[in-house]
Amino acid sequence: MKINYKFTVHVLFAGCMLFFLGSCKKDKKNTEPQVTVEDVLPGIVSSLSKSASLATFSDALQDADLSDAEVSEGLTIFAVPDEELVANKTVAKTHLKGQKMAVSQTAASENTSFNIKDHLLKGLIKISDLVNGKTFTTLSGKQLLVYVADTNIFINGVEITNKTWASGEHDVVHVLSKSLTGSVAAAPGTLTVNVYDATKWATNKPKGELLEGATVDVYLSTDDFSAGHVAYTAQTDASGKAVFNRFFPGTYYLVGHKEGIRVLSSIFDKKTGSDGKLIGLGAESLIQNEQEVVELATNTPVGYAMVGNFKPVDANADGVIDNKDQLYLPYNSAEIEGSDNKSVDLIIGLPNNHSVLPITSAVEFCNLAEVVYYDVFNTNARWIVLDGVLSDEATCTNINMNGLSLGLSLCDADRYAYSPVNFSGLWNSHYDLLSRLNRLILSGPNVPELTSVPNHFPAGSKDEVLAVLKAARAVVYASLLNFYGEAPILDNIDFPENVVNSSTEAIYNLIKADVDAVIPVLVDKQMTGVGLSADAARVVLARAALHQKKYEKVLEVCGQLINSSRYMLVGDTSQLKSNATNAEVIWNRIYGQSANEVPTYFTGRAFTPAIRYSEALLMYAEASIETGNLAQATQTLNTLCVRRGVSQVGSGSNQVALKSKLQEVWKRELYREGSRFSSLIRWGTAESMLGPLGYQGYKGLMPIPSGIIALYPGIQQHAGY
Repeated sequence: MKINYKFTVHVLFAGCMLFFLGSCKKDKKNTEPQVTVEDVLPGIVSSLSKSASLATFSDALQDADLSDAEVSEGLTIFAVPDEELVANKTVAKTHLKGQKMAVSQTAASENTSFNIKDHLLKGLIKISDLVNGKTFTTLSGKQLLVYVADTNIFINGVEITNKTWASGEHDVVHVLSKSLTGSVAAAPGTLTVNVYDATKWATNKPKGELLEGATVDVYLSTDDFSAGHVAYTAQTDASGKAVFNRFFPGTYYLVGHKEGIRVLSSIFDKKTGSDGKLIGLGAESLIQNEQEVVELATNTPVGYAMVGNFKPVDANADGVIDNKDQLYLPYNSAEIEGSDNKSVDLIIGLPNNHSVLPITSAVEFCNLAEVVYYDVFNTNARWIVLDGVLSDEATCTNINMNGLSLGLSLCDADRYAYSPVNFSGLWNSHYDLLSRLNRLILSGPNVPELTSVPNHFPAGSKDEVLAVLKAARAVVYASLLNFYGEAPILDNIDFPENVVNSSTEAIYNLIKADVDAVIPVLVDKQMTGVGLSADAARVVLARAALHQKKYEKVLEVCGQLINSSRYMLVGDTSQLKSNATNAEVIWNRIYGQSANEVPTYFTGRAFTPAIRYSEALLMYAEASIETGNLAQATQTLNTLCVRRGVSQVGSGSNQVALKSKLQEVWKRELYREGSRFSSLIRWGTAESMLGPLGYQGYKGLMPIPSGIIALYPGIQQHAGY
């Protein structure tokens, strides 16, 4: 066969050329430069280190043990701010079940170290690639899940706060709010917190009542609580539920609270530990019955084991509740494990919830009645002192209050330098007493008949004790009327959220209702003067009626006292200071062993003057002048003048002369007995008498504390403040 050598040579040549060209192409690909660690890391580390907030993360990235293969397709970096990185480089599990013990620092704790590779992805992942539900795997093998809500992007529940902080040929940087280490690739869930008011505990309400308007604060760690860093907050609705949406897996620490006359909180025991963090006892429930009281009485702080109080957790299980059981706060928490709907209960209350629960024990009723009765009298002494300082009867420089606190210095009161910000003590003194009195009065129907009389208490039966408490409430409201005018009425132990100022007429009507209720029950006159009698209640009503210019009522009430012949003016006026049972005394208190109860304001007296017959005569005279019965006013005033040996009122004196004489006699007879300031205001002479001392007309009413108005927007401040 003839062979065409020319064709064969061409074919061979062509094949060789193809082989050569192919070999050359392969050699070219193998010699193209690869992306290496040196291509990626130095530049991005340099950029991060120049940022004031990412320098620490930059150091961690530089120390990362990366291979060329891990960065061959570029590197996506989820950077963490230095503040978060430093704070959370070691994340401690600090909750019982197991919570780290605050006192015994030897308790085991689980640590999760920060891992830089949890924050690095192979390849360039741009913001547009981070779509809802997308998953990625980090260089550490950690799974990441993207969740998008509106324009917010979350990686394992951690928000991207700075999208595409930097973008280069080989790297993309997104900045997160915190570290991804310890996070879980799961969609968010919903947390519902049911808040219970422990002060509404009852046998059929073991947690109290669900509470509307409470605040639930959520912290991401116990350290955050100590630092005051609240992550989330919500208010409970009408059903007592606070709902938090979009909670990613993790532990959330809960604190519930509600402001008011008393602050309710889920934290009932709090102090600062040796490491500067907040610690205290924890609780998940309340003490339910007397059996639990007996069981706890020997192993809890003295006086704490009472029904309705928080039941402390015996954290170290040694059978004793003491400082060794203190934990890092907050104790209450919720664990979110995935895209589930979690519901937890949170009880808030007082350190002593029992103190506001209805009273059912006769012994407790008697004990509390005695305490509040004497607190009314002692606090009334403070109000008497304040009246003198506000008027022209005293200055702050010659008074030692001996611990009788009014909430601002007496010298500030003397200068009329009180304001809504600095004068809460006077307000609190009234409403604290009203709250305690109301609790006893409202509990009365459920208290068994008394088998013994409260110590030093001027009553015997339960009805008599309740009558004294109502008379004491009238005393407090009469003082409130003088100091505040239109103020809220408190008809329970706390204000309702929609409370508003009550009119002075409404407060007067409340005083009248209490006095009308007690007069048939109490004796007219207490022989020792120590107890609140029916006559004492009558004078309190007359005071309120005079404030309201109800002169006919003043004449009626004071006329009954004058015509009763139960009291008379003493000829020897030194008896008014030395004899606590003199014929003029209607209500007083003899001082006991405690000298600190006697402020220097009352120097020279053996007892506190509270109500005297002279006051009834003076109110009777004023009402007579105002109603035009000048002869009756003249006779009454002259009775007082004769006793003092001073000039009398001439017969036929006109109304102007009688008013002048009344004011003169009033100042002399009731000096430092608590009615001077209110009388100057009632007579319209306060500005002329006190103006040179700095008084202005609007200062006749005390300011309502700004904190109260912030809590209860329906309460209106007095004009001028």
